[in-house]
Amino acid sequence: MIIKTPTMQRLEARFGRPIEELLAEMHHVQRLSLSEMGDRLGVSVHAIHKWMRRCHIPVRRVSPRERPPANLPQRKSAP
Repeated sequence: MIIKTPTMQRLEARFGRPIEELLAEMHHVQRLSLSEMGDRLGVSVHAIHKWMRRCHIPVRRVSPRERPPANLPQRKSAP
């Protein structure tokens, strides 16, 4: 059994479904990042990450399209 925080319970009441289903759909079906999920739900990315672990929902790895470009200019070192 998952112990749910008051915020998790409020979100369940607001969306009319269990938080586990909501988080899994947002992350795996809608393909939202944890940060985007936090923005939509009005909580921090840290809260989302903790809830995902608590609910045993696997977190996807960041896809190449979501990563910042690797070809950013290098900082020049001081002489």
